[in-house]
Amino acid sequence: VKAISVNETHCINEWGNDNFQPLYHQLDQLCSFIGQDVLFLMCTATCTNKTFDRVWDTLAFGNHPFWGINVGCDCPNLFFSVCKI
Repeated sequence: VKAISVNETHCINEWGNDNFQPLYHQLDQLCSFIGQDVLFLMCTATCTNKTFDRVWDTLAFGNHPFWGINVGCDCPNLFFSVCKI
């Protein structure tokens, strides 16, 4: 295994409770099992700093090396529109 990729990483925090998707909270066991030589790619477009901290703690990354990109959420091509029907 060279890498493990998890899309919509914010769901680990939002949906990883005991009732809905408990496997999200077991990803830390996978991290421990495979060791630090396997790359973990965690992707999300809607992660606040608070959510990031919770996900980091949930996965027990501790002092693992981290490289992140925050491109913000300014998307001028997206807009809300209300129309009378």
